[in-house]
Amino acid sequence: MTFFAGNRLAASDLNDLLSKINNNRIPLLDHFGTTGSTAVGTAEAVTTTMPSATFSAHTAYRITFQGLCRMSAIGIMQVNFRDTNIAGTARGGPGGFNVPAANTNYWGNFDHYIANTTSSDINRVLAVTISTSAGTGLFNAAATAPWSFVVTAVGLDTDWGQAVAL
Repeated sequence: MTFFAGNRLAASDLNDLLSKINNNRIPLLDHFGTTGSTAVGTAEAVTTTMPSATFSAHTAYRITFQGLCRMSAIGIMQVNFRDTNIAGTARGGPGGFNVPAANTNYWGNFDHYIANTTSSDINRVLAVTISTSAGTGLFNAAATAPWSFVVTAVGLDTDWGQAVAL
């Protein structure tokens, strides 16, 4: 946009401009739970599904997880993202979370980056999958300690080379 002295901006255009400027502070999705997610074993399976969202063209997004990771055995809990369900296209993930003691809650906090690299907005449902190296794993929670996946726009897709394309 180019402005010249005396130009006026309509309220609707101003709101659109402000939403773009402040987009980094407003999550696209805030998906959370106050009870434990579905327990998953050594075979990759969906533990929770995020609501449908529209990912803007040429925009990168950060997916941040915070919450309790718990396994029934000592091992590694692998976390990944897929389109819609277990058969959906894999969109990568933050990797494995080491659980050093069985049946113990461990605070997890990790980020993963995705991007819409196309010139059109994409409507997408992301499923969160888990697999474990032994036993079962889940995202544990309580009213005072919810788990959450927050998806936030972080900038242009070309500025985030580590982002996995949608």
